[in-house]
Amino acid sequence: MRNKNFCALAVTLLLAFGATAQTTKTSGADASEAAVKNLVIKNSSALGLTSNEARTLRISSSYYDKNAQAIMAYLQQTYKGIDVYNAITVVAFKNGQVISVQPGSVPVIDKKIIAKTILPNIDAKQALRKAAAEVKEELSENVLAYVKKSADGQEFEFIRENANSIFVRLMWVPADDEANNYLLGWQVSLHSHVGNALWLIKIDAQTGNVIKKDNLTVSCNFTSPRHLHKMECFEQPAIAAEDNILQAEAVNSAKYNVIPYPFSDPNFTAPVLVTNPWTMFADADAYTLNWNSDAAKDYDSTRGNNVYAQPDLDGKNNTLKQAARSSTALPNLTFNFTPNFSKDALSSAPTRNFGVTNLFYWNNIMHDMSYQYGFDEAAGNFQKSNLNRGGKGNDYVIADAQDASGTNNANFATPADGSNPRMQMFLWSPSPFKTCFANKPAAFTGFKMASESSFSTNNKIKNAGAITANVVIYKDAGTTTSLGCNASSNAAALAGKIAYIDRGNCDFVTKAKNAQNAGAIAVLIGDNVDAQSPILMGGTDNTITIPAFSILKSVADSIKDFRRRGIVVNITLQPGPQIDGDLDNGVVSHEYTHGISNRLTGGPNIATCLSNKESGSMGEGWSDYMGLMVTTNWATAHVNDGFNIPRPIGNYAFGLTPEFGGIRYYPYSTDFNVNPWTYDSLASSDRITNGGFLVPYDPHTPGEVWCNMLWTMTWDIIAQDGINASITDASKTGGNIVAMKLVMQGMKMQKCNPGFVDARNGILEADTLLFGGAYSNIIWKAFAKRGLGYSANQKKSNNLKDGIAAYDLPPGVNNFITLNSFDARRQNATAQLTWTTNHAVKTSKYIVERSSDGQAFAAIGTVKATGSNTFSFVDIHPAAGNNIYRIRTVSSSKDNKLSIERTVTFNGAKAIVIAPNPVRNYLKITIPGNTQQLQVKVYNNTGGLLTASSFSGTSATIDVRTLAAGSYYIHIIGDSFNYKEQFIVE
Repeated sequence: MRNKNFCALAVTLLLAFGATAQTTKTSGADASEAAVKNLVIKNSSALGLTSNEARTLRISSSYYDKNAQAIMAYLQQTYKGIDVYNAITVVAFKNGQVISVQPGSVPVIDKKIIAKTILPNIDAKQALRKAAAEVKEELSENVLAYVKKSADGQEFEFIRENANSIFVRLMWVPADDEANNYLLGWQVSLHSHVGNALWLIKIDAQTGNVIKKDNLTVSCNFTSPRHLHKMECFEQPAIAAEDNILQAEAVNSAKYNVIPYPFSDPNFTAPVLVTNPWTMFADADAYTLNWNSDAAKDYDSTRGNNVYAQPDLDGKNNTLKQAARSSTALPNLTFNFTPNFSKDALSSAPTRNFGVTNLFYWNNIMHDMSYQYGFDEAAGNFQKSNLNRGGKGNDYVIADAQDASGTNNANFATPADGSNPRMQMFLWSPSPFKTCFANKPAAFTGFKMASESSFSTNNKIKNAGAITANVVIYKDAGTTTSLGCNASSNAAALAGKIAYIDRGNCDFVTKAKNAQNAGAIAVLIGDNVDAQSPILMGGTDNTITIPAFSILKSVADSIKDFRRRGIVVNITLQPGPQIDGDLDNGVVSHEYTHGISNRLTGGPNIATCLSNKESGSMGEGWSDYMGLMVTTNWATAHVNDGFNIPRPIGNYAFGLTPEFGGIRYYPYSTDFNVNPWTYDSLASSDRITNGGFLVPYDPHTPGEVWCNMLWTMTWDIIAQDGINASITDASKTGGNIVAMKLVMQGMKMQKCNPGFVDARNGILEADTLLFGGAYSNIIWKAFAKRGLGYSANQKKSNNLKDGIAAYDLPPGVNNFITLNSFDARRQNATAQLTWTTNHAVKTSKYIVERSSDGQAFAAIGTVKATGSNTFSFVDIHPAAGNNIYRIRTVSSSKDNKLSIERTVTFNGAKAIVIAPNPVRNYLKITIPGNTQQLQVKVYNNTGGLLTASSFSGTSATIDVRTLAAGSYYIHIIGDSFNYKEQFIVE
């Protein structure tokens, strides 16, 4: 394939199609290989191909996209009849014409080929033997005997019993990461029997040497490693008989006790028994078989067409006969298991089966949700039976609950269409909130965050049992310090007590060993810097037998203050329950989305199009994004929540309560003070690396950058189109639904192994195909705000550090006016509104909107734009109770954007008073007549969350004595509250 100017072609097609996309109808939907080959030949000139090149292209995959009403085609470049690795050109056809093209050919491939022969010295079977030996995978002779050969004679399928087939294909493969030269090689795709490694191994077809091996299983390093007790501590259930199976008639109904959509985990709702949950989705094709059937058979277990969920308690991937079972017979099923969250995840059969049921439920939710947005059978989704709707079947998700092969993590392996993906969900260490309880003094009682040490296998609280004792501050001999770096001068006082030691000057092992030598029965090590969670104490010394925990600086300061005043501090250290990752729905949906992004990018028959550094990072970003979208309660969401409510990831699995910022560096937010990531960050941040001997490549942090860009785009579209209460019907309007469509379709449109710029362009192409370019201005502005503007240059997509950020927009796209400030205050019987702007461009007008509930807003006035940058409006007829105001800025090009919301209350009902201000000791919140549950958060002046609490009465008191003098913000959120106010600490 020749290297034509595809970028110019893509722009031309965008402009040509933009005016007609919403009205043009597809005349045919034949996406067969022969039909698509004819389309390629017919449009060879538009694709920049000679007729011969068009005829020699191989159609990797093609399907009719019913959402876009277009044919998606993925064209595989070949050289001398042999595939070129990952050289996939993505084309959308409509009415027989090329609508979009994302080129993926390797230019001047003939000059990059090292081996001139197309005849391999070793055959596919020999290549498989070498690949299996490389990754220590044992293969029986039976496997090597059963072979299917592709029509072109270049791909061989080796069939294995109870495991995915092994595929070996001849192709031109890069000789190194720079892809300057290509060798003739065998690509071996092998899903390991044990573990969940999906190996892609390239074998030199001439020498038999291993060129490269990659594990395509996405292992989501959700947190730093933490010690977890061995699985031997738990009784393993006996293997049960296979599910009761009936020949398929139809599952009539099913009830599941779960943490239901859209709640993210048990911190937000108690378990709910839901009936026929599939009915919430508008596209009935998504749930034709009602979850517990696969068209051939009905099941009374957590098994069906989309997923087979079961515990994997030995971590060997062979426990497919322990799925949770219905307590009622087919065709009416009941999975009503009652968990005990205060006990370990495997402490009882009901608790264990609850986790399995929740995993089954959320895999099906993700299946039906993504189906609405285009991840259907033809696009390569996960189903046993594809019901004659296209694609390849026999690839339902195998979902391993409580998998014993790992801890504190999860992973997802996505082979090509027609082979089973596998999701592995692990158990997590006990919550740091449940291991340390303060009994005395009364002002200090309650659970305190604490993290157990990982430096000894012999000092675990799980084995020691609960310990209750007074706390004594360790005194270093010969000094006035309490660092525990040398022998104690108060050993007699420490004997039989819990020692307190300050962090610093020496390692944690030394501190704990000195406390043990002094006779302490446990040790608390207090941090010396402010942090949101306790430090993880590493090191190695198995002679340490007393439990050791790290605690926050704020807790440590309180303990030291009480003891220095002679007040007794009594603490109970106790084993906390293990956490089941199957109950963190954000994590489950994150993992499932790895399957979505891998199948959609490059087409369903390619599983390698997210294998470079930028695309792999964006894979993590798409997964976080989908986790946010499906765990947002859109029925109660406000248009400013993207700014006002930071969203964490992984709080529950990590044992954190909702007020914490999650396991990413920053919670997701459109507010730069809360989440500062930009495209610049990839090059400038030392938290992001290309990998090396000392600092390995980690896709999760650059993935945060991509997710927050998508999050920003979503809320910018919401600012214009509002929120639809239900994203389970993709046919409806609403900014949240539009954004989901763009993200999903963008994956289909982008090139194989995209960089950040390529993925942005894929979304713009999706907008053209779906909406005729109606949202292109908003999309450009959203990405430009985060550094992925018009002039941004990703350079090599396999290098995270060489991209150049840009904040500019294409010609003809104007910046929004943004409000620098917006204030609303009561003035006698009126509401006085004032705002200032940044004068980025000339605007048209400001529309003042008001609501009583934060959901339904109505325009109450218009202020014409002038040369000034300060504006005001007086609402002379405010309603009784809450008046929630916002400003809609309308530019001369008819773009519009919403401000944050401000609340003014009249007639004394629920009027919020925060006093004194300035304050020194305690800040009091007064809301007369309030009965609802409210969240109260305190932020510093850079947007960092300092404290979070809740109350439901008419008043609450916030202790600000530990805050340094300066400016802070308090944010009060409830069903009818969204109130933010600045206060000053003297």
